[in-house]
Amino acid sequence: MLVSTRRAPVQGIANEARAATVSRTNRNSLQSFASRFSAAVASTSAPKTATSANLGLERSNSASSRKQFLSSAGGHRGDDQAGRNLLEIPMDQPPAVAPTANPATAATPKPPVYDGPQDLRDRISDAAGKVTATGAPSVVRLQIPVANQWGYTGEAAHNPYFITPSNPLRDGLVTGFSNWFEANHISGLTTGEMNTNYSATQEGAQEALRLVRQYDPGAAVGNSRFGSGGGPWLADNDTREITLSNGSRLNAGLLLRSYYNQGQGVTARSDQMLQQSIAA
Repeated sequence: MLVSTRRAPVQGIANEARAATVSRTNRNSLQSFASRFSAAVASTSAPKTATSANLGLERSNSASSRKQFLSSAGGHRGDDQAGRNLLEIPMDQPPAVAPTANPATAATPKPPVYDGPQDLRDRISDAAGKVTATGAPSVVRLQIPVANQWGYTGEAAHNPYFITPSNPLRDGLVTGFSNWFEANHISGLTTGEMNTNYSATQEGAQEALRLVRQYDPGAAVGNSRFGSGGGPWLADNDTREITLSNGSRLNAGLLLRSYYNQGQGVTARSDQMLQQSIAA
């Protein structure tokens, strides 16, 4: 009995025909998708104008626009289909759109941070580091004393710059301390500058008066001029002093230097030295 071999070629031809048909169908589908994609790209390639409503934040699928954007993981853009979570920010916006730092805030130096051993009983006031319009320290008496391991509640503990062993004295702690002092030129047979430690500004003198009045409510700010009594030298500016109720006078600049430990902070010892100066 013979077996015909003519059927295999016929099936092969049919399979090739079906494959060709599928290939043409896939090719037509791809061409159709490419045409639609090109049209979509062309329709979105025109630049968009940012409005005040969106603050310049815009989306674009064009290749030219995409180069003008940065992706930030800090923001979010709902794009679940693309599997992304991005914020696109235009880089060519005018300066007014970009946020700017407050010059007054940016110019204010921060107190140096102490990262050594810390006693949990000691606290640091969050009122430290503030300055006035002149850049001098802005010191406001705290209603509640700064917690500390000694349980000290004297006037120094009501100062934002009160320090303890686990928040020690350090240079620059009293922000803007040098702005409580000013230069004072002396002219005469020879010329020179008075030591600024003796030359508190009016603002510095007011802080010295605040400190003294905790113990002597009748104290007041007074002035004297070096050389005004006669002699070959005369200062250009007055020297500010604190006049006590008993008539005694304390140099406002030296008082600030002593109480604030040259700008390194306030201690319980500051109160003791001030009281001794007033009683002397």
